[in-house]
Amino acid sequence: MAALRRFPSSLLSFFLGVSVSAYGSYYYLFDHHEKSTNALLLSVENLQTNTDKIKTSLQKIDTLEKKLVELSKVTAAKNDVESLRNELLNVVDNVRTEHLKLKVQVEELPLPSRE
Repeated sequence: MAALRRFPSSLLSFFLGVSVSAYGSYYYLFDHHEKSTNALLLSVENLQTNTDKIKTSLQKIDTLEKKLVELSKVTAAKNDVESLRNELLNVVDNVRTEHLKLKVQVEELPLPSRE
């Protein structure tokens, strides 16, 4: 009979122990879930920030590529500059040659007499 009297208190103790254990487990899982969720949200925010930076960089690259194409249409190629340089050197040589010819012609001119 004494065992029957202890039975309800033992059952109550068992349920109390299970309840406290379940609450502790639930609290641990909830805390772990909350920390994991916060870490995931932080990772998503970092990903969004990095994605925005990449988009900005790509826009800058596209702008620079467009400017490069425009500049390449306007600028002279190395071959063009070299051919113009050679042409200029030929003109300078021709001017020097003509200058020397004129100098010789001037020297060959008779001097006017002072009579």
